[in-house]
Amino acid sequence: PLSVTPSFTYSSGSYYGSPLSWPGYAPNTCASNGAGGADTTTCSGQVFIPDVYSGKFDNLGAFKQPSRFTANLQIGYEFSPQVNATITMTGLVDQCFQRGYAWDYPNICVYSSLPSSILPPVGNFMPLATAPVQLRFPYSVWLNNNNTGFVGTKVPFQAAFTVEFKPGI
Repeated sequence: PLSVTPSFTYSSGSYYGSPLSWPGYAPNTCASNGAGGADTTTCSGQVFIPDVYSGKFDNLGAFKQPSRFTANLQIGYEFSPQVNATITMTGLVDQCFQRGYAWDYPNICVYSSLPSSILPPVGNFMPLATAPVQLRFPYSVWLNNNNTGFVGTKVPFQAAFTVEFKPGI
């Protein structure tokens, strides 16, 4: 009458990365700042520049998502032909093993390029030290599981207990 059903999922992580992830100003479209450099507030053109973290233009798929291990458990018990109980526990273990990139976050499992038409990284338009943290990196958390099919964050522990009553035979 007892059933125990564990489930385990392991993903080694897919690839992401783009040579067009780090924007920069085109120096020939900027006014001089008077000190031999460009006044970046006057630039009218942009180009993509090498990723400051890798020191080069990133290849497509240059980076790997964290690997992920998830464990769940379901326990059922048949008290009688008319009464069954089940407890389902998900997220007993949900671990994302980061790769050591500058933009890694411990509770995030999926990364991608920033949506450049909406929120591009700072590139060389301002010093990284003064940039908002969300714009300091060419890649960031990707939480839209509608596009990826994966939940981008670690899943918290959840439990559901059900009791099923069937009419007598």
